[in-house]
Amino acid sequence: MTALRAATVSILTATVCGSSVAHADIVLCKRRNGAVVARDDACRARELRLDLSRLGAVSAGPTGPTGLTGPVGAAGAAGPTGAVGATGAVGAPGAAGATGPTGAPGPTGAAGATGTAGAAGPPGPAGDPGSPGPAGDPGPTGPAGPLLATLPGGQTLRGFFGLGGTVNGAFEVAESPVSFVFPLATSVTAHVVPVDATPPAGCSGTADSPEAAPGHLCFFVRFANPNVRGIASYGADGDQDNRFGAVVYATSIGPGTLEAAGTWAVTAP
Repeated sequence: MTALRAATVSILTATVCGSSVAHADIVLCKRRNGAVVARDDACRARELRLDLSRLGAVSAGPTGPTGLTGPVGAAGAAGPTGAVGATGAVGAPGAAGATGPTGAPGPTGAAGATGTAGAAGPPGPAGDPGSPGPAGDPGPTGPAGPLLATLPGGQTLRGFFGLGGTVNGAFEVAESPVSFVFPLATSVTAHVVPVDATPPAGCSGTADSPEAAPGHLCFFVRFANPNVRGIASYGADGDQDNRFGAVVYATSIGPGTLEAAGTWAVTAP
């Protein structure tokens, strides 16, 4: 009981900045665990209100000095609108407003006088080519050109050779002369390419399309009968002078028919 009175006295009196302030309307409530707490108005559920008079509490003493001012309370509701005040003085002019939209175009004015002619401009780009015109009439035949004294260098002549006959024994000969349309300025090296053989240096192509490098005469044998032992050539001098042409000849293996044929090409050096 003495402890409860002490708790009551301490609850009734609080020290604020060294001054005692009496508390009014405080209710003491005892919890189920025995603890005593102070409430401002009433005890909560499961709490027992204590009667202070039964605890021998003394009556309140004289009023203590005024405590410190408490914090400012929350703002109250707004009051009613007051009466309209007198009209104030005219304010200074405001800033200029934004530019308004462009108005509709006015009517077209009268045409002005014609000005002086300006300087000529630069030429324009070339136009697209026009379509071909109709073919003209054939011109008159020109005079015959002069014959070439010699075949120009790098130019090629082509032709055919064929030889045949009946021989009485081995190593007999059948010949075929070849004459150039235009003579060569100098002699060239002669070659004989047997049937289906690989052409030597200076010759290329086939019997169907013979080719000769500059400074070479190439004979391509297309056909030779079984009695042909070999085919060779010689020049107009009986040796190597083939400026005007050559003679192709075949030698026999034995008596009987001796035949051979082919093409040739010669290119001037």
